Amino acid sequence: MTPTSPLPGPPPSIPIPASPGNGLPVVTIRDFVEVQRELLESQGIESLHAVMGASMGALQAIEWASAYPDRVERLISVIGGGVADPWLLATLSAWAAPIRLDANWNEGNYYDGEPPTDGLKEALKLVTLNANHWQWANETFNRDWADEERDPAQDINARYAIEQTLDDIAATRAETSDANHFLYLVQANQTFMAGHGESLEEGLPPSKHPH
Repeated sequence: MTPTSPLPGPPPSIPIPASPGNGLPVVTIRDFVEVQRELLESQGIESLHAVMGASMGALQAIEWASAYPDRVERLISVIGGGVADPWLLATLSAWAAPIRLDANWNEGNYYDGEPPTDGLKEALKLVTLNANHWQWANETFNRDWADEERDPAQDINARYAIEQTLDDIAATRAETSDANHFLYLVQANQTFMAGHGESLEEGLPPSKHPH
């Protein structure tokens, strides 16, 4: 099968109004790919042996193959599909919800005040949990308590080990994360469709890429 010609240029970002504290326009997976392409071209790199990634990286890999099939020899997409389906849209919305419900988020206007750290921690906790397999949780933690002297069946404030571990991971990640940045990434994933055209069929033409 023969690849299609490169698209003439990056499409404009999908015009979703930004909240007052989010002054930047909404960005897309295609925008990420265009930044990467510019960087590669600045280094004299015109073709790629392979593009690969997992999760959001998989979407970028797919977009590379869609937009520039003549530059990509191999596509390796790990847990990524050609379009954000309704299930993914809802999952990503659930990830964003704790930030939006944090009073400190203030529609994105928090840079002169207290950041929505609690909401960000809860969002990152959901991401961490969903990124792992249920067998990981079961085999790693069983039903162990966070504190061996505090039984959750006897103490409403007692925690299970998996709860405490997820909280600790989320707290660490939140130290180097920004809530609005997280929401922009959610939006980029939600708006993804290979090729960013009118349909998935248009964005995923017959391709020569091994995968």
